[in-house]
Amino acid sequence: MPVNSPRTESEQVDPISAPLNVGPSTQKTLKPITEKKLAKFQEEQKKTGVVYLSRIPPFMKPQKVRYLLQAYGEIGRIYLAPEDQRIRQRRKKFGGNGKKNYTEGWVEFLDKNVAKVVANTLNAKPIDYLAKGGKKRFYYHDDLWNIKYLPGFKWDHLTGQLGRFQILILVSFMGIDT
Repeated sequence: MPVNSPRTESEQVDPISAPLNVGPSTQKTLKPITEKKLAKFQEEQKKTGVVYLSRIPPFMKPQKVRYLLQAYGEIGRIYLAPEDQRIRQRRKKFGGNGKKNYTEGWVEFLDKNVAKVVANTLNAKPIDYLAKGGKKRFYYHDDLWNIKYLPGFKWDHLTGQLGRFQILILVSFMGIDT
């Protein structure tokens, strides 16, 4: 049938009852995970260590945190908690910067021993410690790291069923000053 030819009454297709053929299925079928792969994944998760950043310098983004900390060891995941929306609106209203601020964060290192060493080494040190030669041109030159290793704390505690209130109780129980 030519492209521009009109269809006859018998060739008309009802758009409601016509099957929708859009080609091959785009959904992937998920294979069940094998016990061997599950055991390997669980072993890798046991080796990870999480550090808590009680203060994030103004306007430091997760990419910058990753860049600064990856020099010490391999990093898995990073979560920085954004500041309260009301505080941000008040800051913008009175002429402050409109950039996103973060208040606290968690960084997962793939090796818990590296996480312990990083927390002990960098805590209360300048952020440009061992970087940029301590030059004052570095934006975060005057800020200090506030890092604490969280023993027994895994990433699942952050992403699981724990709410914000339960995380704060856990952090305060571990003796971390926020």
